[in-house]
Amino acid sequence: MIFRLILGILFILGGSFSLRAQVFTTDSAKNATVVDTLIVAADSLVVMADTLTVATDTLRAESAIPEKVSVPLFALNTNFLYEGATVLTRFHTVPLAVGYEIPLGKNKKWSIYSDYIVTVPWHAWNNNATCLEIMHWDLGARWYPGGTFLRPFSKKENRRALDGWYIYAGAGMGYYDYERGGRGYQGEEVLGALGLGYSLSMGKHWNLNIGLGVGPMFSRFRYYVGQAENQHLIFQKEGTFTYFGVTDARIAIGYLFYHKKKDKR
Repeated sequence: MIFRLILGILFILGGSFSLRAQVFTTDSAKNATVVDTLIVAADSLVVMADTLTVATDTLRAESAIPEKVSVPLFALNTNFLYEGATVLTRFHTVPLAVGYEIPLGKNKKWSIYSDYIVTVPWHAWNNNATCLEIMHWDLGARWYPGGTFLRPFSKKENRRALDGWYIYAGAGMGYYDYERGGRGYQGEEVLGALGLGYSLSMGKHWNLNIGLGVGPMFSRFRYYVGQAENQHLIFQKEGTFTYFGVTDARIAIGYLFYHKKKDKR
């Protein structure tokens, strides 16, 4: 009887222990599954982080490569005012006026310019009784202050080089031969000019340049009379001439050239 009771107690305890062991085993399997899932998720996050790192490095490398931008190089222009003046005076020659301008400085507010004027063709006509020969060279500098007041119809960020109001100073020298009716003057001249002008941009490349300058001019001349059907020039006298007034005027069309340069910003 006692032996059966002991066996019953052992059976009950054994069943309880087996049940607890089974529950513990089930919980351990679940925990292991959760741990494996977390490990896989962690590995995925590491892979994503590596991918983002590579993408960031690629973007930095691409941004480090400087882009090429258009930088103003120089402008070529011609002054139509001289051509118009000779047409009105009915001379059979045309002064060919060509020049260039180079923007300077970080903001391109300064520039240097040079103009060359020569009459084409270079000869006399009307049995050598009429002649207009001019050869002149100018050199100077311009300052474009810019700003919304001086350029009201253009935003500051849209302003390009050689655009808007400018102040300039220049000097020039040249040779001339002017004859009408077999009598004329030959001579050399030097002059200076201080003036104000305006450059109106007409797109990225073209601009209209209008300017007027005043200053002194000094000339040494020789007065002559033509003989033997004006084949020979007989010089009658020499003299000097001094003048102060308008020494420079322009109504010019210009074309601005650009070149590609790496942006260092």
